[in-house]
Amino acid sequence: MWERPREVVIHRQATAERHRILLWHPQQGWLRDGYIEACNLLRDVVAGEVRQIDLGLLNMLYAIQSWYLANGVYEPLVVTSGYRNPARNRGIEGAVKNSMHTYGKAADVRVRGLTTTQLWQMSAALRAGGVGYYPGKGFVHIDTGRIRYWQG
Repeated sequence: MWERPREVVIHRQATAERHRILLWHPQQGWLRDGYIEACNLLRDVVAGEVRQIDLGLLNMLYAIQSWYLANGVYEPLVVTSGYRNPARNRGIEGAVKNSMHTYGKAADVRVRGLTTTQLWQMSAALRAGGVGYYPGKGFVHIDTGRIRYWQG
């Protein structure tokens, strides 16, 4: 899985953008154009601000998508929140002060065809960072911070 090209299909809910992004290639490593496209897609859409996105987060998105594609779910990752600038983050109910979103290290995601529970279980199984379970809101938070789990 890790030695083949890493491509993700992401749908940004707030803007209806949908991109198939080639991020990494075995002979070339991380691809600049794909990385820039991913950073733009995961931008703070309200503030119109783009920030560098953590490569580990992009790997997590790829791993999650690879898992559910292998299990017969052919849908894009729907990102409801990526990078958030600190000022906007302060205005979001329930957002923590040092949110990983403000560092470009977190995304809130859902996938049509998977329950929130299934997506949460798969994300937690990666043991690659923090995973928040938000069944009432229909998304899973993933980040590249320390390994931890919570329900919101």
